[in-house]
Amino acid sequence: MMRRRDAALAATVSLALCFGATACGGDEEPEAKRTAAEEQCGGVLSPAALTALEQVMGKQFSDAGDATTDETVEQLRGDYGKRLNWSRGKQFCEISKTEGGVNSMTVSFSLYAPDDLSGSKHAANLHAYPMGKEALAGAEDAYLYFECVSPELEGSKSRPARIAGHLSQSEPPSDTAEVHKANMAVLHSAAVAVAGELKCEGQAGLPAEPKLTPTD
Repeated sequence: MMRRRDAALAATVSLALCFGATACGGDEEPEAKRTAAEEQCGGVLSPAALTALEQVMGKQFSDAGDATTDETVEQLRGDYGKRLNWSRGKQFCEISKTEGGVNSMTVSFSLYAPDDLSGSKHAANLHAYPMGKEALAGAEDAYLYFECVSPELEGSKSRPARIAGHLSQSEPPSDTAEVHKANMAVLHSAAVAVAGELKCEGQAGLPAEPKLTPTD
């Protein structure tokens, strides 16, 4: 009999403590999962890109999931096979930080039309870099255009696939040259990964390391 009374008393005390603390309740919000820079974009980012990423977004990230390298390449291959002049972007990866704001970064790839290249008439808030067919970066956006000749793209010897990479940053920490270069470094690394997966000849003309000295 004593054991039942003791058990009942313990249950009552436990319930009282539970009502007084959120740890027992179902309303407690789970702690945001934190991951490191090298885990972002499926782990395809180069050391230079990882350093750049930490410069603009810190070292704590939410679990953004793997890069969709296979899906991105499959869409590019399919769009090229349809002989599209340009195509809608396919998200390659998304990076979100867990502390110090809600900044996020998204990288996507698509086919581009020849007149998408702006040349010297690009927007004033973008700066040109000597990579690919055209490379532009600012605080919120970066663009990298390159051409791919690959045995996986039938006819690309005479009609190279025109591929555009786009990086967007929702809340950049500043509008400085360092942020511009960081955006371009991350986008370059993702582009190299896509070019490699597509088996582009000569890595689609992209340098092994990003060239981050602006030409304007």
